[in-house]
Amino acid sequence: MLSTIANWASRGDNLHTLTIRSQTNAPRQDLISRVKPIPDDIARLLDANANRLAEGLRTMEDWWRFGGHRGDLAKQLKLLRHELDERLRQLGRLSWTCHRNIDTDPGTQVSTPNELSRDSIADVVNAAAERCKQALRTIEEFTKTIDPKFSSQMESVRYRLYTLTADSTQTLMRSDRRRHLEDSNLYALIDLDEKNVSLDDRVEALAQAGVDLIQLRDKTASDRQLISAADRLRPKCQESNVLLILNDRVDLAFAADVDGVHVGQDELPVEIARRIQKPERLLGLSTHTIGEVRASLDQAVDLIGCGPTFPGHTKSFDEYAGLDFLVQAHQTLMDAEASLPAFAIGGITCDNIDKVLETGVSRVAVTAAVDGQSAEAIERKAKQLKQRLGD
Repeated sequence: MLSTIANWASRGDNLHTLTIRSQTNAPRQDLISRVKPIPDDIARLLDANANRLAEGLRTMEDWWRFGGHRGDLAKQLKLLRHELDERLRQLGRLSWTCHRNIDTDPGTQVSTPNELSRDSIADVVNAAAERCKQALRTIEEFTKTIDPKFSSQMESVRYRLYTLTADSTQTLMRSDRRRHLEDSNLYALIDLDEKNVSLDDRVEALAQAGVDLIQLRDKTASDRQLISAADRLRPKCQESNVLLILNDRVDLAFAADVDGVHVGQDELPVEIARRIQKPERLLGLSTHTIGEVRASLDQAVDLIGCGPTFPGHTKSFDEYAGLDFLVQAHQTLMDAEASLPAFAIGGITCDNIDKVLETGVSRVAVTAAVDGQSAEAIERKAKQLKQRLGD
């Protein structure tokens, strides 16, 4: 193959046109008729930026696939990477490698301090995103001299890339809360009832016991009551390093500036909730079937609730997903190499938590199990659960 290319080159044929003809079929003849011969220096420039673009996209894709549990974003980045590779091949990308000259490239001898270290995963992914945008803009500008129609297509792709990188950046803004989630295993769901213990005292007792997340869930409370409670509890939770979540109401979670919101399968769809929710805030989703667990891997959610596991005191269901569902959910997440935190929910107490842990699911969300007639009783019950979870 190399000797064939060399023979063509020695006879004076344009190597870039040769590559285009070898890579295209009849439907692509318009490209062959449009394209001008590509000068060597432009070929080197396009080659460098094509590589930079592919490497940047792959860096982002791999993080969202293996570390950031955003399968939907990883999939879109992969599709874009393959699309760009195909488009650039049509323009003759394979031939550009013949004009690489790393030994005489002054850019290989230049580096900045920021290139040599990154302070966080967010810095790594955001730097990759910036490289992609810059590389694509360079390709777009210089292909104007070769094929204006191709350049116009690159402009359209660049705008799509802006949307993907904005989504990536917004997700990374939630990184502190997501790191908190990774270390969390006890999630308490409470209402606004103050007949026995005040709301403030209950939250303080739960925080003292080591509860990681607290969700305000009260179908009987008015919007104003929920907002007022959230405003009052937010600073207390922040001081105690406890995440404060609202149930169902994305609008109220936005207004109250809490850490996140949790929605069910019958509430606002995830894609709409994510558009309303502040980008740095968390979004949780209830799942009741393996199909819903699998679907969550391709949605912009930060955690899932899996259940109901057992009959509970706060909600009644016609069917219970049960322990078998937890086993399947855990295996599904393991098979997908997903780091999406999953909390078992529904009727979980100190009496049955060991059965839950045997399924492989190591996080639980509870309601009645942390209820009590006094703050001391609430703290004691929560501590018992925390100890059973291994903390």
